[in-house]
Amino acid sequence: MMWARIPDFSDYAVSTHGEVMRLTGGRGTRSGHILKPVLSKRGYLAVNLRREGKTHTKGIHVLIASAFIPNPEAKPQVNHRDGVKTNNSILNLEWATNAENVKHAYDTGLNSPITGCQSPRAKLKQEQIRAVWNLRADGLSQEAIAKSVGVAQITISRILRGISYPKEVTKE
Repeated sequence: MMWARIPDFSDYAVSTHGEVMRLTGGRGTRSGHILKPVLSKRGYLAVNLRREGKTHTKGIHVLIASAFIPNPEAKPQVNHRDGVKTNNSILNLEWATNAENVKHAYDTGLNSPITGCQSPRAKLKQEQIRAVWNLRADGLSQEAIAKSVGVAQITISRILRGISYPKEVTKE
């Protein structure tokens, strides 16, 4: 295990194992004190660091990457290769652009596109989608269905082709 001072927080050091230590005493802490990480709202392990009387919450993965992983392309984010936000092993971390990080999340299944009724931009509710399928089964044209539901014909076409609303969710 190796330790390195945290850039911009010279009173602290981070280890390759993800521990953060206060190097100097201050405000009720002693030097050599290992900080207890907390789980952030977004699921990352983080610690509170103090500098000039202010508290700064920092993700441990960012501290490790900043101290131990070269970033010659100045990429702004740290990606967890295995997708586990609490796995801060130095071998699991890499610098990434926002686009690379988002693509990785979709490629690994951590993010999936929100489609159908769950989309905040959805025009129709689940019951209305079922009605579209029932009206189509009754032989109505896409234009007639669109008029009865109050949307454009292209929306009905996209529903029936399973593009806008996944078929397995809407057909019952």
